[in-house]
Amino acid sequence: QNVSVSAQDITLAGTVARRQDSYSGINSIVSLTAAGSINLAGTLTTNNTSAYGGSMTAILAPGTGNIASSGNFTVSGTGVSPITVRVNDAKTWGNSGTVTLQGTSSVEMRNNAVFNNNGTFNATGAYYPVTSYNTQLTPTYLVNGSVFNNYGTFNYNQTGGTWAISRTQFNNGPSALLSITGGLSNLNLENAGTLQGTINIPSGRQLGITEYQGDGTNPILFSNT
Repeated sequence: QNVSVSAQDITLAGTVARRQDSYSGINSIVSLTAAGSINLAGTLTTNNTSAYGGSMTAILAPGTGNIASSGNFTVSGTGVSPITVRVNDAKTWGNSGTVTLQGTSSVEMRNNAVFNNNGTFNATGAYYPVTSYNTQLTPTYLVNGSVFNNYGTFNYNQTGGTWAISRTQFNNGPSALLSITGGLSNLNLENAGTLQGTINIPSGRQLGITEYQGDGTNPILFSNT
C-alpha cells in the first residue's frame, strides 16, 4: 500500500486515495521525491468508512526547489483514518492558492521546515492542523525551528475541544488575517511568534497563546477580539 515516486519535478493532481481495508493500524506512505520542485493540486483522501481504519502519510521531499500550491489542494481524513502531509527537513512550502484540511488531517513540519501562506489556509477538521517534529530527540526537540508564516488568510473552523498549531512557531503578518470563523473548537498557538494584522475571535471562542510548547498548561487567553 506504499507508493514512491521520484522525478525531476513532480505535480500532484487529481485524487490520491487510500483504499479501504479490514486491517487496523496500518499506515500507507506516499513518498514524493523530486530533484527539483513539487507542485500540489487535487486531493489526498483516505476515503475510508470501515470501522478499522488505516492512516496515510504523504512525504514531500523536493531537491533544489521547494513545494508550491497555487490552485486548490485538499487533504481529507476520517476519524479512524487520519492523513499527515509531511514537509521534509528544512524545506519550504509556499502557498498562493487554497489549502483545505478536512477531518483528521494535518501538516507536519520537520526540522526547520517553513510554510509561507500567501493565499488561504482552511483548517476545517477535528485534528491539530499544523504540527512539528524534530527527528533528533534532544531536550529541545519540542521546539525545532519550524515556522508557519501567515501573510494571507488562515481560517480556523474546527470541531471538538481545543486544537493547536503545535510546536511550530506561528507568525501573523501585518496584512494577514487569522480568523476563528465557526465550528465549536478553540485554538491554541503553542509557539506564538510575531502576531500582527487582524485576528478575529468571535463571541464564545478563545485563542490561547504560549511562548513554547512545553509551557502550554497556562496559556494567555483572548476572546471576543
